[in-house]
Amino acid sequence: MKGQPIIVFSDIHGDAPALLAVLKASRDFKAGLALFAGDWGDLDPGMEMMLQNRTCPLVQVRGNCDSPAQPLFQELCQNGWRILMYHGHRILEAQENFDLVITGHTHCSRLVKEGSAIYLNPGSASRPRDSQGPSFALVYEDEILVLRLTDCGIIKRCQR
Repeated sequence: MKGQPIIVFSDIHGDAPALLAVLKASRDFKAGLALFAGDWGDLDPGMEMMLQNRTCPLVQVRGNCDSPAQPLFQELCQNGWRILMYHGHRILEAQENFDLVITGHTHCSRLVKEGSAIYLNPGSASRPRDSQGPSFALVYEDEILVLRLTDCGIIKRCQR
């Protein structure tokens, strides 16, 4: 695993312990950037303070439970990846210009390589709908991992 990782998470839905666990993982893995794929839900003032005290920059998109003030999608280049991130409740066309497409919304983790692109859904940090439990992802220069939030055990792994 090369470089400082990007931590990717989604679907917090107002769950303070889940947010705290993600922020701890961000510190423990020394993430250089956090990507949030939507659905903060109802953030109380304590959760907003937790976010202000994070250890790395945060890029986010709007989920179907979020304020319209947040962007629907983000395009960025980081760690050598051309990244498109959107929540997934709306389909975006023109994904072929990216080598990493990140979504949330389904509450199920997904890590699939299709052609030259990798499709990542980190799963839900608070309300998973699969048997893997709460999860998040780490994106390195050469590899992507989906990890359980409870013990950081590897659920899925994909080489670049």
